[in-house]
Amino acid sequence: MLFADIPGQRAAKDGLLNMWKSNHFPHALMLAGNEGTGGLPMALALARYIFCENKQEYDACGQ
Repeated sequence: MLFADIPGQRAAKDGLLNMWKSNHFPHALMLAGNEGTGGLPMALALARYIFCENKQEYDACGQ
């Protein structure tokens, strides 16, 4: 799952990426919302981005 695969949620995506890039990322993060709002895909995309060795500016490398 990549951030590009998640429709909408631009503010949430940007907020997560900005926290990571600015080195102000919490030790724990709760992604909460109503069913169908994209919490699980967002968590998967974030994990993939964090562990990606060849990050693009706004997403994981996709490998």
